Amino acid sequence: MGSLEFRSGNHEAARKWYGEAVKLDSKSYLANFYFASMSMEGGGADEDEAIESSLRSAISLNPKFAPAYDRLASHFMMRRTNLEEAQSLSAKAVQLDPGNVYFRINAASVLTAMQRFSDAGSMLQSALVVSRSPNESSIVQSQLTQLHQYQQRTEAAEKEQRVVDNISAQDSVAVVDVVPQDSKPKHPDEAKGAKHNATGVIHQVLCGYPSTIEFQLEGGKKPLNVYSNDFTKIDLSAFGYTPGSSLNPCKDFEGMKASIKYAEASDSSVDGQVTAIELRK
Repeated sequence: MGSLEFRSGNHEAARKWYGEAVKLDSKSYLANFYFASMSMEGGGADEDEAIESSLRSAISLNPKFAPAYDRLASHFMMRRTNLEEAQSLSAKAVQLDPGNVYFRINAASVLTAMQRFSDAGSMLQSALVVSRSPNESSIVQSQLTQLHQYQQRTEAAEKEQRVVDNISAQDSVAVVDVVPQDSKPKHPDEAKGAKHNATGVIHQVLCGYPSTIEFQLEGGKKPLNVYSNDFTKIDLSAFGYTPGSSLNPCKDFEGMKASIKYAEASDSSVDGQVTAIELRK
């Protein structure tokens, strides 16, 4: 039933039937894998244990099935837990399927989460080598740019924190808030392409002057890179909790689960312009 619904495009119904098979201790690695993958797309934390268990079962039932290693690594990386194991799992996925560009991109994301920026860059360079189309090459190049920007931002934040710590040690209350000064937005002001929905976890948030924002949404087959040239115009809502009145997208979005709406842009270095974000508990 799960397979029939999946082929018909009814993913929620397919997830239900795959879930029933898993509860009955299915020995099908695909039933376990598809149930976990579809549950990950929902972005909720209430099924974390079931997702991990199903992916471990898929690996146990078929140790040569690379996607199960990749999904479990992504599951840990999205929640910033078990990163050492996530790195080992993603490396195994790449070993089993060395020609898969997206496994290498996800492996680089895990290394980035561990702040192993040099290793992440090397992994992306290897992804560039095995890319088989201009679209794949463009995606990898975009990831390299994002990595460079995120590394710069992380190092700048660490430097600023050291300054703040030094000031605090000297019993001073003078703290300077450094704002990046971008000369102009890097991406089109208006995206007019096809519209899509996606769910995942927000990471690698980059803000610019006066109100540009870029971030990755991790949780699908590959991370989505989206942007807005004015985050004050994003239709922002919340489901399951009430955000504080001082919510700062540049600081508070990092690590949050979200469902987003975005439109494809003419700039191939990004997946699209985000128009709506629903934050989730």
